[in-house]
Amino acid sequence: MTAKASMTNRPSDPPALLDQHQVAHLLGVSSRTLEDWRMMSQGPSFLKLGYRTVRYELSAIETFIKGARRGTAAA
Repeated sequence: MTAKASMTNRPSDPPALLDQHQVAHLLGVSSRTLEDWRMMSQGPSFLKLGYRTVRYELSAIETFIKGARRGTAAA
């Protein structure tokens, strides 16, 4: 097998996963706010890995931020 062939058969890079504290810092909210949002099905989508481990994909955070944008009213 050539080096080129082995590179094309590699799986794509896994998504970047962030923990609750990292996401809270990025969004400027507390970790508790993220917990509340999860319980109310609000906020960015998340992954539940095991019993207590919660992770967020970076793409989900970006989507959440884009969805939170609001236009300004014309004066």
